[in-house]
Amino acid sequence: MQKNKLTWWMTGVAVLLLVLLGILHLTFPRTFVGFTISSNMVYDVLLSLAGIAVFVRFFTTTHQDNWSYGVFLFALMLHNVGLYENTFFGLGFDRYMHFVGGLAAALVADRLFANERWGRVQRFLLIVLVPLGCGAAAEIVEWFGYATFGAGDGFLLYGAGDIGEWQNASLDMFSNLVGALTVAVWRVTRKS
Repeated sequence: MQKNKLTWWMTGVAVLLLVLLGILHLTFPRTFVGFTISSNMVYDVLLSLAGIAVFVRFFTTTHQDNWSYGVFLFALMLHNVGLYENTFFGLGFDRYMHFVGGLAAALVADRLFANERWGRVQRFLLIVLVPLGCGAAAEIVEWFGYATFGAGDGFLLYGAGDIGEWQNASLDMFSNLVGALTVAVWRVTRKS
């Protein structure tokens, strides 16, 4: 699929919002009405901007579409807003974040292999296993960040949303699995 005006508009809006969030994190490091604003989150904003640049660069060659790109951007925005200290409907925000991350990774994986002639079982496994691998890698990076940099807010630090060592990693990966299963079931049951 080719990049179009919508792709560029989504990119522009996402970059603008991330830059504003980065400025907010640097300028007002505190908790404000349920949002955690921390200077440590600036690194997450920079990683997100790099992720957008890579995604846009390989958009066409990896067969992505605006749907997979939009969910990817939504996951990045959700992560960088800083709602990790909140609970919604009895679940911590981190559970929702990992669900959306699983959705995004599954959609990107599905589009990445869109031209492959695979059966439903193979496609189902691909759509589930790629996000699980990405989620496991993210948990390892989080652990490495915690072991290296300690506590605080952001992807490389142990902070709000991290509820306790192995339990946190397990719940994060389970939430990734639920997001991936949502896409996998949708993809293999739709007609096309």
